[in-house]
Amino acid sequence: MHPKVYKTRSSTAIDRGKNTVWTREMDNCLTDVLVEQVEKGNKVDNILKPAAFAAALKALNEKFGMHMTKGHIKNRLKTWRKQFGVLKELLAHRGFVWNKTQKMVVANDSVWNDYIKEHPDAKVFRAKSIENYDKLCIILGNDQSIARLSDNVTEIDVNFTVDDEVEEPDLVILSETQTDGNLTKHLRWTEEMDHWLGKILVDQVRKGLKVDNVFQTEAYDKAVSAMKAKFGHHLTKFNIKNRLKTWKKQYEIAKEILSHTGFKWDETKKMIIANDSTWIDYVRTHPDARTYRARVLENYDQFCTIFGQFNEPLHRNDSEPCDEPLEFESVCPVNYDSNLKDIMKHMRWTSDMDSCLSEILVQQIKLGNRSRFDHKLKPAALEAAVLAINEKFKLYMLKDHIKNRLKTWKKQYDILKEVLRQSGFEWDENRKMVIADDSVWNEYIKINPDARILKGRIIRNYEELCIIIGHIDPPG
Repeated sequence: MHPKVYKTRSSTAIDRGKNTVWTREMDNCLTDVLVEQVEKGNKVDNILKPAAFAAALKALNEKFGMHMTKGHIKNRLKTWRKQFGVLKELLAHRGFVWNKTQKMVVANDSVWNDYIKEHPDAKVFRAKSIENYDKLCIILGNDQSIARLSDNVTEIDVNFTVDDEVEEPDLVILSETQTDGNLTKHLRWTEEMDHWLGKILVDQVRKGLKVDNVFQTEAYDKAVSAMKAKFGHHLTKFNIKNRLKTWKKQYEIAKEILSHTGFKWDETKKMIIANDSTWIDYVRTHPDARTYRARVLENYDQFCTIFGQFNEPLHRNDSEPCDEPLEFESVCPVNYDSNLKDIMKHMRWTSDMDSCLSEILVQQIKLGNRSRFDHKLKPAALEAAVLAINEKFKLYMLKDHIKNRLKTWKKQYDILKEVLRQSGFEWDENRKMVIADDSVWNEYIKINPDARILKGRIIRNYEELCIIIGHIDPPG
């Protein structure tokens, strides 16, 4: 089921029948500018002066790279007046009060139920936070006529109202959750809560508590505990999971958009950008993407870590070369639909990368992320290794790359241990290499040519290899 697109109807004379989609960020920008203009005296007899519209257009077009006209602003104000009129009518009835802390209309369930039976348009305001209510009071003032929204409820904008379906990718103001007592409660997610939850979950990924793209119970427990301590809400594991479902939908839509030619990620603006023609053509066949036009995605980086291949970028720009280490060959395969075998053929490990990998894996073994029975590394250890290497070297590795490297290490380690079992060979701890007389080396290599790679070769991570491959317990 495609999520509904919440939009305003723009005048045909202005945009030739096309729809203008308003995001929360655009609404916030518009309200801030108009409040400032009202305070400057650019509103007389409840009518905004041309200077107010000019200031609003300049701010919106500059910030979001759009081409709005005065007609778009007027159309938005009409939508606000309708909604504000319903809200004011609601608050005029007995039993309803405005909660300044929660920024919403509150009343007993029986009061709500009775009122909604007679005024179904008011349903959207139940448990709905209206962050910009005070600013709307300043902008719209007392010029309200009692308005109805019975024409088409899907024309209500995405930021001022909310629909019953809470899993839509662009309706992120609140989620409906089931409590253990089977009572439906409304949890309002603010931008600060989203940011905080994202930080917590990214931290859990770094600790190896996401295995095969699934968060472990410990990660959820930590998130619930931290969110309760920070915001005082009675959150549950279910709340976090529900939020992640919404986030994942947003991430997948954004990722799909950025995989198409013409779209790219603007790190400064924190949004997906493209030419107008590119957006129009894409939205025509992908209506779900409409709300991502000029939409700020502040938690983009967190989504990449939580849902993507760790630091996998959502965008692909084939025209720009990858920023890779000098000793690496073609290690920027962004399209993960490619055959992994083909990708790995181009992988080349540097000594710094080997040192990083061995250090991380020893640390994971100390944390208990290796089986005591078959000595296999647990998935959490591999996940942690991928994340660490991708962060440090700005790469796009997968677990398969790590597994492949471990196979190479195993072969080399077996050769190394076999050499050291022979008479005349010994390990030089200071030089970090196997040493022997030339004659001993030459005789051995004649029979065992694979050992040639060890002659004069420095093996800085030998001790770590003994722990990782040789199954020796780490110190402590």
